[in-house]
Amino acid sequence: MSDPLATTHLGLPYLSPAQAQKHVTHNEALRSLDALVQIAVLDTTATDPPAAPTEGDRYVVAVSASGAWSGHDSELAAYVDGAWAFFAPADGWIVFDLASEALLVFHDGTWTPVGSFLGPIDQLGVNTTADATNRLAVHSNAALFTGIEAAEGGTGDIRFIVNKEADADTASLLFQSGFSGRAEVGLAGDTDFVFKVSANGADWVEAIRIDKDSGLPTILYDNTASGLTADTVQDAIDEVAGTGDAVASVFGRTGAVAAAASDYDASQIDNDSADVGGATVADALDAVFGELGSNANGTYVRFPNGLQICFRVVTTTHSGGSGNHETSSWTFPAAFDAAPYAAAAVNGTVNLSLLSQGGLVPPITYNLSSSSAQFRIYASAATSDTFEDGDQLNWYEIAVGTWS
Repeated sequence: MSDPLATTHLGLPYLSPAQAQKHVTHNEALRSLDALVQIAVLDTTATDPPAAPTEGDRYVVAVSASGAWSGHDSELAAYVDGAWAFFAPADGWIVFDLASEALLVFHDGTWTPVGSFLGPIDQLGVNTTADATNRLAVHSNAALFTGIEAAEGGTGDIRFIVNKEADADTASLLFQSGFSGRAEVGLAGDTDFVFKVSANGADWVEAIRIDKDSGLPTILYDNTASGLTADTVQDAIDEVAGTGDAVASVFGRTGAVAAAASDYDASQIDNDSADVGGATVADALDAVFGELGSNANGTYVRFPNGLQICFRVVTTTHSGGSGNHETSSWTFPAAFDAAPYAAAAVNGTVNLSLLSQGGLVPPITYNLSSSSAQFRIYASAATSDTFEDGDQLNWYEIAVGTWS
């Protein structure tokens, strides 16, 4: 029940008729008003009063208070005339916490940030003006979103959810330059995930479409320089492969699309019904176009039909005194299924007269296996020339066979 000798909300004492020393009661009311009007407290987390308070200091007493504040949890404490005066808040009281720079409201026995009571907001502009279309507008050089850590009761995760009402609607991220669209990523008019770009904000080109069911991408292909007729990467592979039947489903969908300016690789392709193997786009292209490699032993080319060609150029230098032959031993840069066809041609860099006089017998091949070969060339018996120390021969070697 309210005190009939005090005001209803702040409990300010009334002056009574014929009251003696009315100034005392009046001054008490003024002190209360000074403490309770335009409330800005120094802190809301302290449980013990400061050791050396200053006249007029105000605090919201934290829960489990002790010392001179004991028993006054959540009350407003004001240091007036050298002593602490306490005021019990009512629902709806508002204070500004100078320490945290937060506005708090008292409700249901607890001081709570005012933002918790704002309710639904139709529009919100941060450093700019929101409107009916852009109900949330932020004018800033950066925006930070961070998850609530587990120590604060969260999970540490953060997730942006962009939802649309129906499949035919759009849920996307639009990137603009000078408020003109240049790129868009998301669900644009259906439920496949698409990447689109525009040079003018009006005409859009779909660069990549990822099928919602298979997860396989359709990728743009520019046939301007290739001489092909294909409009998609999938069709380009089919056209180059020339198998008669399509190299099926390497990229999944094959919708008509326009141009791409860069290579593409992926961790997943569908080769279940394809004429090629491989789990990545790069592997699929290797399977269609063949494999080219090299190492210290030379260069090799492997074709999808099983043909393999190895070749190298090597220089040998004769040693061991005068002799009638020179040998080159070759370990192939890639092994064959079986012993291949292998041959060599030579050209001398020293003692050219031996060659110019027809003094060499064509090289022979021996010790041939799936992984290596040897070649030997002899000085002709029709000449008196021999190989001498320091004579050099350039060998041009090739092997043709199969691989799997």
